[in-house]
Amino acid sequence: GGITAISWNIAAINSNPFEYWLTHPDEDYAKLMASVEKFILEPAEQDVRVGDVFTDEMWSELKALMEKEGWPGVAETESMWKDDLSQ
Repeated sequence: GGITAISWNIAAINSNPFEYWLTHPDEDYAKLMASVEKFILEPAEQDVRVGDVFTDEMWSELKALMEKEGWPGVAETESMWKDDLSQ
């Protein structure tokens, strides 16, 4: 016997579980992580534009909520949406 323990920094800014790749004897884990890395580096035909997932209608709804909250930078964010992210 002994104690086996694992911890996860749940206070990390990024909650992406694929950000933390650790050495583990499970071959399926290594295969999963290698596949995720390959997809991120070489998405090929699986690459999807942000504008195909997040629509202009969604942007309009988000923009209205941001303005209602009085957030600064809404105009700059809209420019980024129109000139880059929605393309």
